[in-house]
Amino acid sequence: MDGKKEMEMEERLSKPALSLAGVQWLFFMFANTIVVPLSVGAAFHLPDTEVATIIRSSFILTGTAH
Repeated sequence: MDGKKEMEMEERLSKPALSLAGVQWLFFMFANTIVVPLSVGAAFHLPDTEVATIIRSSFILTGTAH
């Protein structure tokens, strides 16, 4: 998306809509970073230390991706 189209889209969205989109993105990131590793650990009956390692890796990968 080029800069001009991006500005046009931002101009069309109101501040409450942008705030809601930000909160939605926050929950999406939380779900992918925390909830998925916990669910995988529970599904495969992994020990707590292994789940903690997966969550730590998830934090590192998420942090480097952004």
